[in-house]
Amino acid sequence: MLRPVSGVKVVPLLTRPAPRSRFAPLAVCLLSLGAGLALGLLAVGLLPARQRRPLEAELGAAVRGLGVGRVGVRPTTVFAESLVELEHVAAVLWLGGLSPWGGLAAVAALFLRGFALGFGVGAFTVHWGRAGLLLALLATGPGNLLSLPVLIALGACATGRSWGMWRSWRAGRRPPPLGGYALAGVLAAVALVPSGLTTGFLVPELLRWTSPWCTS
Repeated sequence: MLRPVSGVKVVPLLTRPAPRSRFAPLAVCLLSLGAGLALGLLAVGLLPARQRRPLEAELGAAVRGLGVGRVGVRPTTVFAESLVELEHVAAVLWLGGLSPWGGLAAVAALFLRGFALGFGVGAFTVHWGRAGLLLALLATGPGNLLSLPVLIALGACATGRSWGMWRSWRAGRRPPPLGGYALAGVLAAVALVPSGLTTGFLVPELLRWTSPWCTS
């Protein structure tokens, strides 16, 4: 019969946190974003023709105007609008980690972000085919390559903290400390600036040079 060694605390195996549980919030956030992306792509194809035609006409006029330099939008304006949008999403994600049920809001925010991205890519592709897919990748790819990892990481932190608060509330313990989580929010806000700069200054130039060939 095994006896506990003197001076050593024996912790039951079932009370130890499973290593995989640390990656569960990240997996949930990735699945939510992916589901939103897939449904956004599907939603474009399900739109009735009478609703899709005005959207395609407006999209085509904007891209063609950009290609010939008729869209008078300053890069600083695009940068500011893009950054404000990203910071709003980051704020929703971060606030989700402040309550035991806020993780659901963080997951929903990532789902909506994926849906918007999928819908935009689908609209380009349905209107121009392969050329539209190229335009969509140029329009959404550079900025999202920089912003999505930040938003997913922040969403995982928010979901994990929310789950930790729920467990602490169930057990009657104090919630997890806020200091490290607040620092994560500040770092995420700063890390989103390069994405806004890319969307504001690089993406319009890429579209201006490629749209005449893709839409002709």
